[in-house]
Amino acid sequence: MRYFGHIVHAMVGVTVVFTFGCTSAYVGPRAGVAITLQGGEETGAVSSSSNGLGFTYGVTAGAGFNKTLGVQIDPNFRTASTSQTVEYNTRQSGEVFRVTATANTVATIFEVPLMLTSRKVVSETIRSMFGIGAHMGFRTGLDGEVTGSAVGVSAGVDGQEVQLPTTSVSAGSDDSILMGITAMAAGDIVLSDAWSLRGSLMFQHDFMTDIMSAYAFGGSSGPVVSVEYPLTRIMINVSLLFGL
Repeated sequence: MRYFGHIVHAMVGVTVVFTFGCTSAYVGPRAGVAITLQGGEETGAVSSSSNGLGFTYGVTAGAGFNKTLGVQIDPNFRTASTSQTVEYNTRQSGEVFRVTATANTVATIFEVPLMLTSRKVVSETIRSMFGIGAHMGFRTGLDGEVTGSAVGVSAGVDGQEVQLPTTSVSAGSDDSILMGITAMAAGDIVLSDAWSLRGSLMFQHDFMTDIMSAYAFGGSSGPVVSVEYPLTRIMINVSLLFGL
């Protein structure tokens, strides 16, 4: 965690240095949604899985070297969710049951993209911007829940259904670094001399990732499954920016 903190401070420092002598600078809050395009690698006997819609909120700050080129940093918190279903047989008191269980996991990730940007004035009220760069992040928290039921399949319990007790999982921060590439396309609507409204589309892909969650189903008698953080996503953001 300390290592990542040094990286964040360095990235912020680079942005501050670039701001001096620049033609313009801006800062403001942003929020949006994250749509998963590719999930992370799974291990274990997973019968089906899906990734849910994530949410993101943070700050956008940037500065221009000249009227065309600039730099932008976007520290933000992002949620990633996944749902996995596992089916397996287990034996209790000599009888065989078919278990169907689902693990739902939501992770919160702190992330810092840093991009080189290119902008263009389309009209007095509309500006376009494109950017490309890298991002780093780490998990700040995780919540998970395992639910399921078992149906008897052997002669003595055939058709009998038993609800399994719900198991909850919670975890704090993790210093495993997530790292990848970020590309952005954005459009600004100028509201006044100082304020503008921005809509942006960000594409992100992680080259360095880690295990998002791992669950043991049914104790020692059940399988263990795991899943990585989703690798590829599109984020749709709205920002309110103040020009410095």
